[in-house]
Amino acid sequence: MKKHLIIPILSFILSLASAGTACAELKVGTVDMKKIFESYWKTKDAETTMSNTRSTLKRDLDERMEKRKELQDSIEKLNDEIKKPELAQATAQKKALWHTRQPPPDRLPKPLTARHRRSPPENASRKATRPP
Repeated sequence: MKKHLIIPILSFILSLASAGTACAELKVGTVDMKKIFESYWKTKDAETTMSNTRSTLKRDLDERMEKRKELQDSIEKLNDEIKKPELAQATAQKKALWHTRQPPPDRLPKPLTARHRRSPPENASRKATRPP
């Protein structure tokens, strides 16, 4: 029975002795990742590329916003013109003409003259027949 106790005790003592010498040799160091990342040459290239792309997209967005604003202003002007009473009367007159199904006076057809009339074809008396 003593043999069974001696082996685990010796192994425990040896593990404590080796752990003490391992702690004396262990050295800990720290690394500043931010400094390493900023000093890496590809980081600087990527930042310049991103800033160029960002400025190009910003310019494009600003141009689109200006165009949108111009279009919005023109829509507002057209809406204001629609609300004018003169245009409302003109629209009412056009609707009245439409409902009577008469074209406006400037679009009435011109009367045909003798020059515009077509003469009947020479063989109008004969009916066209198809061969069987």
